[in-house]
Amino acid sequence: MEGGLSECLVPTDLIENDVLTLNHEYKPMMNGHVFEAVVLLNPQYIKPKTADFIKHYVNAGGKLLLEGEAQNDFYANDLSEWQKEVAGKAVATRFSLENVAKLGILPNGYVEGNRCADGAVVVTDYLSLKNDSRTEFSIRVGNHVYTGKYQGMVALDIDETGTIKRLACGAFDELFRDGKSILKIKSPADIVLVTDKQGLKMTVVGSEKKNKLIYHE
Repeated sequence: MEGGLSECLVPTDLIENDVLTLNHEYKPMMNGHVFEAVVLLNPQYIKPKTADFIKHYVNAGGKLLLEGEAQNDFYANDLSEWQKEVAGKAVATRFSLENVAKLGILPNGYVEGNRCADGAVVVTDYLSLKNDSRTEFSIRVGNHVYTGKYQGMVALDIDETGTIKRLACGAFDELFRDGKSILKIKSPADIVLVTDKQGLKMTVVGSEKKNKLIYHE
């Protein structure tokens, strides 16, 4: 989300199909991942099961940001009382970054990216794809800052010892840690790097001979 906020865009169909549910603490949960807050956009014509989900959530103290009003549900049933009750218990009733902050969700520090649940950081840039150019990335992991250039997307997973667990990058050529080069290939290429028990393995789009590793730590 803009502003470096971690979020998951979920259609209400997943509530209807019991994929997104409320756990024993009445927190939304999906595939084992627990969410700390909900932003509900344009609830007009929501289905009764989704309306009940939101009602139970806010009545249990759940943090909700509500944008828009619901006069009727999917089956044309009146939702005026539901709207009044839910809006009255929502943290805010207008979507903005300022109101999102009221949910208590802290920015993750990546304006154009996000830190995933498994620790990997994914950063994207559409303009570099559109313009067939490269742009710079800067990713902090612990006390170190990793930098380089990429096109379209870079995903980096590094453990606390500095070992590259996974790296996927468009038009990659070199990775720096705190300004020092730690990984380099001959020329820019789309690559995937994975470290396993046998060491660092690289897959390159195009000729691997042309783009073999020059060095890595």
